[in-house]
Amino acid sequence: MKLQIFVILVVGLFWGASFSSAQPQGEPCKCADRDTLLNALNVSQAAIQELNSQLEYWNTWEAAHGKAFYTDELDKALEESLEAVIGQVREGSGEEFGGYQVNSVDCSIKERSGQNWCTREIEKSLIDVYKEACRKTKNLPIDQNPYREVRQVVLHKISAYQAMQNFILSTLKSLPKTCRPNNWFGYVTYEKVQTENAVETMPKINGTLTRNSKVTYSGTLLVKEGKAARAKAWATDSWDLNDIKSFTEICKGKQVPRVMTSNSKNFFEGETIGNATFTLKIDFHPAIKTYDLYVDFFPINIAGQNSRSDRLSNAADCPEKGYDTNNNVSLTKRVQKEGHSVTGEKIDPDSPNYLEGRRVVKPEPLNQAGVKEGNTTRTTTHEIQFRWALWRLPAK
Repeated sequence: MKLQIFVILVVGLFWGASFSSAQPQGEPCKCADRDTLLNALNVSQAAIQELNSQLEYWNTWEAAHGKAFYTDELDKALEESLEAVIGQVREGSGEEFGGYQVNSVDCSIKERSGQNWCTREIEKSLIDVYKEACRKTKNLPIDQNPYREVRQVVLHKISAYQAMQNFILSTLKSLPKTCRPNNWFGYVTYEKVQTENAVETMPKINGTLTRNSKVTYSGTLLVKEGKAARAKAWATDSWDLNDIKSFTEICKGKQVPRVMTSNSKNFFEGETIGNATFTLKIDFHPAIKTYDLYVDFFPINIAGQNSRSDRLSNAADCPEKGYDTNNNVSLTKRVQKEGHSVTGEKIDPDSPNYLEGRRVVKPEPLNQAGVKEGNTTRTTTHEIQFRWALWRLPAK
């Protein structure tokens, strides 16, 4: 069981390297560090949003099943989900961050040498939370360690990323007026997943036709100075078609059973960096302040391959011999643009300079299970996940 979750590196933001003992403090973050601060701020919020989503899941799970205990498998799954959402909003590879290690025996910290001081302090604001938890729990018996429970692990990770976020926001506010952000900044992410499973029976020829397909479209928009700064979108399109027919053929006066099968598989993928449309409209009604948020991405050219195989079972007495063929063809296609909007979102009067939200949309007509249409039974799913986080610094 993995109890000291703070011992591992934070996946997706910090990367392993050569480590040394702690370094002396340098100068505070400067104007040249602004983009690093904004990038790390987006990373911290994406992690918090994902962890809050995980927390909602485990709250529901524990209400039905009782306490959930942390395991290596759950740790791996949680880190993979964090890595995915962080990768969506992070600019660059993250290699500018050196990574920290906490020794689980004495809770000491080691870090990479030669690191930019501002980058080091961003990381340290997070790792200090893990170090403190290590110090408090290193001598506890397993049954008394709070981090054996999944919910406590998730809550602890949220508090660590929140500490990092607080440091970044405080640092951004301290930058000179000439370089501190003067308008909204942050990110918007969009993800659509659409699937279909269809099975058609053909009684007259004892045949079955099955089709499985999945289409995804994901987009990330970074916002700086109240405008769309950089947008990236990627898409996949895959389907698998299987056709099986059984029939009897008269060959030289004999009834010969034969089977014909066909399989066709497509997989396309592609990524594009382009210009997206971003609109933020704030309604300053005296009673209730609300805002609308609109994002439109762009079409994506995707490339892939169609693999097809056809087979007819052999029969010595039949004029048409059996065959087994395979064919691969490279193809391209264009995925249409996607977008989403939220309207009437309330602004927290205690945090008017912070707009954040997560929405999961499952349109009922596009989510159907086991619908029969003649000889075809079809199941479809359609889900959109929309997340955003925008900040604005108070006037200096």
